[in-house]
Amino acid sequence: LVNSTYRRAEGNMFVSDVERCSSTEMERFIEEGTMLMGFRDACACACEGCTCAGGSSEQRDTTPEGGACCDCGRGGGSPSEGGRPSLPQEAGCGAGQLIACVRAWRRPEDGVGELGMLCVREDMRGHGLGRLAVECAEYACAHIHKCTRMRLEVLLPQVPLEAGEEGSAAADNRRVPNALSLREARADKEHLQAWYQRMGYGVCGSENFAEAYPQFAPLLAAPCTFVVLERELGHVPRPAPLHLPPL
Repeated sequence: LVNSTYRRAEGNMFVSDVERCSSTEMERFIEEGTMLMGFRDACACACEGCTCAGGSSEQRDTTPEGGACCDCGRGGGSPSEGGRPSLPQEAGCGAGQLIACVRAWRRPEDGVGELGMLCVREDMRGHGLGRLAVECAEYACAHIHKCTRMRLEVLLPQVPLEAGEEGSAAADNRRVPNALSLREARADKEHLQAWYQRMGYGVCGSENFAEAYPQFAPLLAAPCTFVVLERELGHVPRPAPLHLPPL
């Protein structure tokens, strides 16, 4: 889900096929509990003793609304018990299909919470899953990682936006099939940034991507900057349940 989402959104921003996340990295994120996942069926934690992960469909149907399936510290439970918020865990409508994910963690250098790898399956967009994923990430950082601020980064390709400007042909280049052109990627990223700002995030700076991450500079197909957005967390309530339409 992560790699296919980023391949479409950022595929033409790089000179070669670059995986956003390797299987080894994903295994580590899941093991350390920083990757929150939403499934159409069954529990994301699959922990020993969980009554909704490996039981019958009747057992899974008893999962409390909002996905707080158990007090194991991975799939649900209250903050005092170490439980993490869950994205939707709906029984009987999709055989464990992953529909959304987001990574939330505490930055060791400053203790600020950060979210990344926010992805929603394309055919499940428009139902509020993205907003719920952000809310779950904020809840995890506030109650589990004890963060008071949240930040994220949005990568922007530097391309001319007006037709006829020098380099505009490159802005429309599609090196990766089915991926957005550089012009489309820029517009899509600006739309994403505005979406975050409507949720209370404010721009607090920007950096040249090649200077901040010189190890990745040779992979860029166009110059890029990333915009840093932050917000104060304050009181973060547990995310409300989300009821999705049937497939």
